[in-house]
Amino acid sequence: MERLFKCCGSVLSWKRSTDASGELKAFGFVEFESVEAVFACLKILNNMNLFDSKLIVKANEKTVSFLNDWKDLKKMEWLSSQEKAGEYVDLEDLEVKEKMGELMPYEKELIPDYDRIMSDIERTIDNKDIIE
Repeated sequence: MERLFKCCGSVLSWKRSTDASGELKAFGFVEFESVEAVFACLKILNNMNLFDSKLIVKANEKTVSFLNDWKDLKKMEWLSSQEKAGEYVDLEDLEVKEKMGELMPYEKELIPDYDRIMSDIERTIDNKDIIE
């Protein structure tokens, strides 16, 4: 799992949870170095099919609130830059796609090296190169 998380950005810590007997549980906690890495992990890895399971990635309320504010600010900056460049943005279409959970153009810009991350994730999964 650690290698999978590292595809999204620099990992400060990864700890897989254990029960009282020391047996590994099916969840853990990861801490990233940057907000972009946290965002990439949540946006890309959440609900990803991983072998016979679906990977669920969650963040605490404080982190979700911070990320939502950060994403809204970046969205407004992106919309402003599109307007200045004379580009038309269909706001209704954008809103529908957001509600469907699609990766928005401004979100892709928030994830440094998006294409490399996707390639690294695919390679990591294909190679079954995932650390417990």
